[in-house]
Amino acid sequence: MENKNMRVPYAQAVYGEEEVNAVIQVLKDPLKISPGIKVKEFETEISNTFGKKHGIMVNSGSSANLLAVESLRPESGDEVITPALTFGTTVAPLIQKGIKPIFVDVIPGTYQIDIAQIVSAISPKTKALM
Repeated sequence: MENKNMRVPYAQAVYGEEEVNAVIQVLKDPLKISPGIKVKEFETEISNTFGKKHGIMVNSGSSANLLAVESLRPESGDEVITPALTFGTTVAPLIQKGIKPIFVDVIPGTYQIDIAQIVSAISPKTKALM
């Protein structure tokens, strides 16, 4: 029998001492707070990692999702497969651009998207998996 009272951990810290120390170092130098050396280093590293010409730093994962959706050059009625267990800001840009979110479930206990459900959700209108 399935546990109807399952709780999913949400909004927990995803950073450690290394990130805390990096932020402290930037805050100690006012010239590093505005987009500068660290931003350029990040953009270069991310573009190199993915073999792309450019990398773009944004303020949040929500903004990154919006840019990703915009880069699809979507047409109304296109579909994007996304987990049912996700942030609202994963789905909001899809709806904003007229894309139909196709929700697939995650595997209980791992919270990883169910690959079998992804495969069965793919259609000719599928533009991406997000």
